[in-house]
Amino acid sequence: MIDFDKMVLAPLDKVFGQVVSYQPAAGGEAFPLQGIFTDGFKQPVFDADGSTKWNTSAPTLGIRAADLVAAPLKNDAVSISGKTYLVVDSRPDGVGWIVLVLKVSQ
Repeated sequence: MIDFDKMVLAPLDKVFGQVVSYQPAAGGEAFPLQGIFTDGFKQPVFDADGSTKWNTSAPTLGIRAADLVAAPLKNDAVSISGKTYLVVDSRPDGVGWIVLVLKVSQ
C-alpha cells in the first residue's frame, strides 16, 4: 500500500506550504504548522436583468492530519502573515489532508 502522506502530502506541503501559527481553542501553547493557504474572494455576478449578486469563497488552510496531535475544532485560531483567522469548519479528505475553512477574526 502506498503511504499517501509520505509520498504525496508531505512533498506537496513542503513545496507550496507556508509556516503559520496554530492556537487550539481548548487552550495550550500555540505551535507552528505548515499549510497551504488560499485567501477567499468576493466576485460580482450579474443576473439577466443586470442586477448584481455576489459569489464569495471563504479562506482555507490545507494541512496534513499527521501534523496535529488532536482534531481541529471550531474557533481554533490560525495566524497567517500577521492576520488572525478562526476555524469555522474542518473537512478531512480521508487520505490525510484536512481543509480548514476559516473566517477573519474580529
